Amino acid sequence: MGLFTGISKLAKELLGVVLTDGKNALGTGANPLVVSQSSGTIAASSTITTPVIAGGLTASGSGDNDFSTSTGGFKTSTGANVLGGDTSVGTKHTTLIATGVVSKYNNESTAGVGQSYIEAVAQDVASLGSSTNLVTKATPATGLYRVTIVASAHTNGDTVVGDVTYTDAVTGVASTATVIASTALTADSATAGFKSGSVLIRASAATSIVARLSTTAQTTTKASAVIERLN
Repeated sequence: MGLFTGISKLAKELLGVVLTDGKNALGTGANPLVVSQSSGTIAASSTITTPVIAGGLTASGSGDNDFSTSTGGFKTSTGANVLGGDTSVGTKHTTLIATGVVSKYNNESTAGVGQSYIEAVAQDVASLGSSTNLVTKATPATGLYRVTIVASAHTNGDTVVGDVTYTDAVTGVASTATVIASTALTADSATAGFKSGSVLIRASAATSIVARLSTTAQTTTKASAVIERLN
């Protein structure tokens, strides 16, 4: 029995592994010694460097699969990824890049773009004491949008009008939709110091969507606005 054959047989009997080499008895040179294991258990705390698992990987038992100390990326397969249990996301910012839509939510089928989402937002924008652009969605995709504005008068009473300018996707005409009709606000009032409103628009990609205070006289007035895509 050759030296390599004896080592291979002993390894198979004791460790459940098969040793193979190309031409060199001890696996040196151009054909290094290869340790292959088709089944069995890898000892705890073992380090495996860049393995290639061709037949798939199956985990069992109640132990955690912990990749938290790795700083590299984590890529999944291009096949369907099934999350069998509760899923949580860490505290770091999450970027989701997808070309499809959410087809089901709460086990109910969705329609259109799947879910509404915020395209542009601005908060506590100080009035210029005249027409004030609050937030702009540049080069929007043609679709259905909801625009919401809330204005608050602080220190000084103010009369405000909130609206949104865009190009109507049906008519192709530059349009202005009223979000907050002319309203007199009482400064710092718990009931009359603010006003909000929302409007649905069918916007074209021809021009930007701009939410604004078209009428405001006080620089102490502040407003916030959201532009959401619904379809």
